Amino acid sequence: MARYHLLFVLALLLSFPVFAAPPQQNLLADIPIELRAGVSLLQQNKNSEAYEFFSKLQSAKSDDPRVNFYLGLAAMRLYRYEEAISAFDRVVIVVPDH
Repeated sequence: MARYHLLFVLALLLSFPVFAAPPQQNLLADIPIELRAGVSLLQQNKNSEAYEFFSKLQSAKSDDPRVNFYLGLAAMRLYRYEEAISAFDRVVIVVPDH
């Protein structure tokens, strides 16, 4: 069951333009300014720092699907799969049609 959940999460990841866009584009241009520092950390593979950034932001913006998405991505890169699944579940709850 967890394997299928992870496959769903990967499909969700690929649907976000920040990760599907060609590398020559400025990927941060469409990201809200308050998230850019964390996304930049993810792009630099500074996953622990990105996780901390989005964890703090998540406590203030728990209903923002973008915050939960990036928190889930950072958690997944740190092999914190249960936390990643929880964060991605929050995205699906807030934006069920995505």
